[in-house]
Amino acid sequence: MTRRVEVAPRALAEAEAAAVWYEEFRPGYGRMFRRELDAVLLRLRENPTGFQAVNPLYRRAFLRRFPFVVVCRVRPDRVEIVGVLPTKADPALLAMLTQAPFVTP
Repeated sequence: MTRRVEVAPRALAEAEAAAVWYEEFRPGYGRMFRRELDAVLLRLRENPTGFQAVNPLYRRAFLRRFPFVVVCRVRPDRVEIVGVLPTKADPALLAMLTQAPFVTP
């Protein structure tokens, strides 16, 4: 079953900051980061339960070419993206994201 994907403002800001950093690091890398992130979001939309569980409510999906992970909550009708984090992020941040309620604007 295909679900819609909702991205929390915080996750959107994290993804954009990473893309900007990669583009400044090497021209073209920001665009590559965005494309890879879009591919992960598509896979999450199509098969969200196929990704590793962080706890009973949240899952994570790793980007293949960049050291980032997408953290999401799977609902019956949607996938809520709560974070786009570097894989070396503080584990406390992941814990905080998976405890916080999902808020949309």
